Parts: sequence; C-alpha cells; structure tokens
Amino acid sequence: MHIKQIKEALWRSLRLFRKYFKTARCGRNRRLQRQDEASEREIETVGSGDRVSAAQTKEGIPEDLVRRFRTWIDHVLSEEPVLRGIPQELLEELKEKSDHQDLVGLENRHDLYSMWSAITAVTQEVKLQGRTFKRLADKIDTFSGLDRSIDSALRAHAEALGEAKKIAEQARKVSEDHEEALVRHAEVRGRRQILNVLLDVRERLTRGLEPARESLAKMEEGGSSGWLSRTFRRQDAGAVHTRDVLNALINGYALSLDRIDEVMQEFGVREIICKGLPFDPRAMRAVDVQETGDVPEGVVLEVYRTGYMLDDEVLWPAQVKVARAVGTGTK
Repeated sequence: MHIKQIKEALWRSLRLFRKYFKTARCGRNRRLQRQDEASEREIETVGSGDRVSAAQTKEGIPEDLVRRFRTWIDHVLSEEPVLRGIPQELLEELKEKSDHQDLVGLENRHDLYSMWSAITAVTQEVKLQGRTFKRLADKIDTFSGLDRSIDSALRAHAEALGEAKKIAEQARKVSEDHEEALVRHAEVRGRRQILNVLLDVRERLTRGLEPARESLAKMEEGGSSGWLSRTFRRQDAGAVHTRDVLNALINGYALSLDRIDEVMQEFGVREIICKGLPFDPRAMRAVDVQETGDVPEGVVLEVYRTGYMLDDEVLWPAQVKVARAVGTGTK
C-alpha cells in the first residue's frame, strides 16, 4: 500500500515541476521582451541619469520572479498531502534546510542568470530523479504481490499453529485418558489378586472349620450317650481337653472368616447363591452330576466350592453338583 502511494506522489511532483518550468520559461521570455522594449524607450527619452533607473529595474526582476515563484510553489505544495510513512522529525529537518537555503540564495544571488542557472540545474536534477524513480518503480513492481504472499504465508502459519495446538491438546487428553485407564486397570488387577488370596484363605478356613465342628459334635454325642458316663457320671480328663481345643479352634476359624467376610464386603464382593436354583453356566461350573427324580433336571443339588461376584463380574465361579433326569445318563 505504501509503495503505490509513493509512486503516485513522485509522479505528481514530476508533473508539477514540469508544469512550473514551462510556465516560468514562457513568462520569462515575455517579461524580458517587455523590459527590453521599455528600456530602449527610456534610453531614447532619458539621459545618462535614467540608465541607472533602468539598471535598477533590471536588477529588481529576479527578486520579483523569486518572490512569485516562492508564492506559487508554496500555494501548490500546500494542497499536496504529506507522504505517509515519513517521520515528522525528517519533514521538519528538510523544511528548516530548505528555508535556510532559500534565504542564503536570496542574499547572495540577485541576478537573472543565477536564477535561470538554478532553474536549469533543478530541471536536470528532476529529470535524473524521474529516471531514477522510474527504475525504482519498475523494481518495486516486482514486489507488488509480496504483501499478498506474506499475508497468505501468515494465514497458513496461523492455521498450522492452530492445528498443532489442537493436535497437542488431543495428544495430551489421550495421554491422560490412557494413564487413567492404566491406573484403573492396575487397581482392578491388584484388587483381584488380593481378593483371590482372601478367597483362597477363606476356602481353606471353611474346609478346616467343617471337620472341627463334626469332631466336636461326635464327642458331644458320644459323651452324652455312653453307658460309662451315665453310670459313673464322670468324664475323662483327656476328652475334656480335646473338647476345649476343638471349641477354641472353631472360634478361631469363625473369627477369621468373619473378618475376611467384612473385607470382601468392603471390596464389593458378594456370594453366589446356587443351591436349589437352576444351573447358570456363566457363574457356575458343574463338577458332578447325580440322577434323581426328586428335583427337576438342571437344579443345583450341592455346592462344592462357593462362588463370588465382584460388582457385575464373576470373580470365582461356583463348583456344584447338578441334578439329571433318571435314565438320561450315558452307559
């Protein structure tokens, strides 16, 4: 945008100087002709004293021409807008130098020859500058589309930067989601391992508790029905000690199982109810089959190992015995 304005201002200045020099040249010729005719008439009618007046008149012509030139150029330049992009300090410095040079020229040069020489020099300078500006304009034309190319490059850069930010944000989100998924998977896996250990311990404690209860029940039954006990009403010291050990063992098993059940409940583990219900292959494993007509086929008769659910997922499948209709078994 600035390049186009500079070119237009330069061409306007060149046309302005050409117009002025053409006008000044025609006016100067007419003025000199009139002054020569007036001088000849004054010489013919007036004596030698009048020659001094004619010389003074000729000497006053350059000053008048300079004054008119300055007035005209100031009037024309006042209508021209100042070029954009030129610092105000540079304009003020040029104005001060121009005023100073004008004053020096008026003080030192007052003849028509000096004025015409200056105008001729300015004309040649303007021609040289015109050719220079023409070459400059031709070179500047090669950069006419540079601003559009720069704008396109900047827009492309901004779009690429925006896409890069989006990709980085998506990558960060995917990384965070993946990290959270890994943490959840590690938590679930660790919890399953702990629960598997607890369930295995619970199963072992359950298996140990059942024989202890059966042994204690047999001792109670044998002690109350024996004829020696009924006859002598006394008990063997060894039997009493065994009964106490069994009671303590049963209590220890029961306390351990209760604590394990509390932990399993905190983790969200619940027991799978199987006995008396239809066989469910998703949560049960049939390890034994019994032909019977007492219950419908496919009903669970006995649970060998209790199954457990973790939320909606089977943690331990139950091992059961399933009923089968009589006569449907393989021979």
